[in-house]
Amino acid sequence: MWCVDLASPSPIADNKDRVKKTLEPILADVPVYTSADPLFYANLSISQPPTSALLAFSNHHARPVGSLSFPAEQKELDRFVTIHRFPTLTHLTSSNYNSIMKSDMRAIVVLAALHKGDEGEKEKEKLTSVARAWKRGGRGFQQPVWFVWVEGEKWGGWLKQSYGIRKKELPAVVVVDPVVSVIGHARNGVS
Repeated sequence: MWCVDLASPSPIADNKDRVKKTLEPILADVPVYTSADPLFYANLSISQPPTSALLAFSNHHARPVGSLSFPAEQKELDRFVTIHRFPTLTHLTSSNYNSIMKSDMRAIVVLAALHKGDEGEKEKEKLTSVARAWKRGGRGFQQPVWFVWVEGEKWGGWLKQSYGIRKKELPAVVVVDPVVSVIGHARNGVS
């Protein structure tokens, strides 16, 4: 996620302070830029808004995947940052497992177990396409929805024990809601 605080010609200092404070926990991983340059707006095909806005960019795409105009309530700002905290599609690893699967944010996780190699790359492309479509207009949930993938063979034991996914059933997708555990499970769902 890349966030940009677009400062209006007369920015409200409180917005900047709240944005900085809200983004503090993820600043080590997420670059944040501030701009009031009209050329920046023009390059994004955005007519300069009368107020500040926060834009979220994902996977190095030139178009934002989300925006939040100010003034905004703190709960709206918190929700926006939570929803866009991770890239459109995130590789689940042992180092980010707790942040994603055991998050205090109680995000719904769309977990895909994919093949490795070229076959897995094609599956990731399809899943990325689904995740982008979701971000553009998916059904609203109280919790954020994060799309993640794992290499099915490498995580085979955990996938079988936790979700009943066997290596021979790859690719497979499971939707995990921390409140109710598993919502749904589709084998060979992304091929």
